[in-house]
Amino acid sequence: MFLPLMLHDLGLEAPQPEGRATHDAAVYVATELLTGRSLFAILADRFMMERLDENPFLLDELPRQPVLQGVVEPAGAVGIRLAA
Repeated sequence: MFLPLMLHDLGLEAPQPEGRATHDAAVYVATELLTGRSLFAILADRFMMERLDENPFLLDELPRQPVLQGVVEPAGAVGIRLAA
């Protein structure tokens, strides 16, 4: 999980999203957020843990997915919130 931070510190870019697997995870997270589940509960469930095992950069890639950008927005001190 710390590798993208180290890459950034070195002036390198994090890897680009891996495609369909990242998109599927983003759709899952967006859908679950809209049903009222907490982000931490979603990220800790079996579906997401399996995807994280396959792609260690998934948490870095998710915020760049358009489907999630339409569901959450920056919210100052709390980080993110559901978009109105």
